[in-house]
Amino acid sequence: MSASYIVRILSAYINQDIWDYTYHIEMIEVIALGLSVFYLANLMAYMTKGRVCTGSHSITEMKPLYINAIIYVLIILLQSIALLLYLREVVSISGGGINFGKMMNSFRMATYSSEMGVSTLASQLYKFSFICAQIFLLVFLNNAIYRNVKNNILNLFPVIIYSINVLISASRFNILVLMIEALILYNILWHKKNGWKRSFKFKTILKMLILVCVFFYGFYWVRTLVGRENDSDLITYITSYSGGSIPLFDMFLQNPPSDGSELWGAETFYGLLGDLKSLRIINFTHYSSHLEFRSSNGVLIGNVYTAFRRQINDFGLFGMIILQFICSAIFSVAYSRKQYFSNFGMLIYAMSAYPLFLHSINDSFYMSIVSIGTVYTFVLSYMFYNFIIRFSIRDGKIVIHKKKTGMSLDNNVR
Repeated sequence: MSASYIVRILSAYINQDIWDYTYHIEMIEVIALGLSVFYLANLMAYMTKGRVCTGSHSITEMKPLYINAIIYVLIILLQSIALLLYLREVVSISGGGINFGKMMNSFRMATYSSEMGVSTLASQLYKFSFICAQIFLLVFLNNAIYRNVKNNILNLFPVIIYSINVLISASRFNILVLMIEALILYNILWHKKNGWKRSFKFKTILKMLILVCVFFYGFYWVRTLVGRENDSDLITYITSYSGGSIPLFDMFLQNPPSDGSELWGAETFYGLLGDLKSLRIINFTHYSSHLEFRSSNGVLIGNVYTAFRRQINDFGLFGMIILQFICSAIFSVAYSRKQYFSNFGMLIYAMSAYPLFLHSINDSFYMSIVSIGTVYTFVLSYMFYNFIIRFSIRDGKIVIHKKKTGMSLDNNVR
């Protein structure tokens, strides 16, 4: 959380001459209050750690994870089908064209703030591919840290296939989510092997920073491929994308929108409300999750306002304080028990905790994680995880391996 806001504020500072925006003390006070509440809940979880973590728990032993070759090929084929089906629908919606970037821009404009989108089948296969990518990312990192696992690089192929699928959806967000999940998983797995009281060496931290820089260069490089028409240089583009939430949040506090929805929690609980509408429990007119765009000095900054904006707009300052405390308490208690995580528990934590890294941009926790759809995703993840990790196919029969082995014995991708 701290690092996230430091990066945003430094990025905003770099663009100060471009935006020429004057900040107000109220914005600093609100961010300081929200972070203080977040830290308070974290401190309380830390102080009660000894009383909360009681019972007969054991620290799980780290083992290599092997995937049955037939199941591996089956997953690759299904992901490829998902990719091709999604591409076909993108071409249909956008009208196609020789220029890939323009096609992505047309698709993005057609689906950005409307109910138009790909079919249910394409959407569900896309979700399936995402879940598989996350599972194989866990397998790759586990084996890389365990070391000396042959052909472990093959476990990255499902991640690559899904990343291509993300790009043809005119987006980059879920690739960013995968990178954040990789950092979370690496942190836990590394300490699981080397000890929970040990710290990373400077060389390891430097390698992580280099990988993050490479990622952001790639993030910049593919902007035209996903339909973003922006000719800014690398530093300006990345810092504008990263730091825009700070002046935008200040603008919101000074001039909040007057045409807000009367629906309870419309901005904060967008995902949950959408699920309830799909189940016909409630009914309301469709609205977009995207917030209004704002500019300064004639320059368009964007439409992300930190996680605080949605909560303040829906529930006021006191509501924001309560929601921040609850969010911090959930993650703090979960992280205090990280040494007891099973591999699947680790995966669920990583899938849920990425909003902490994006808190200074937008509220992904209450808007996306707190939803019925997330429960559905976790159930599917459990099913796919057990199928990929614990099953193998021999002589036309499915064999289930015991959890204590954690691996297939024959026909493994190693």
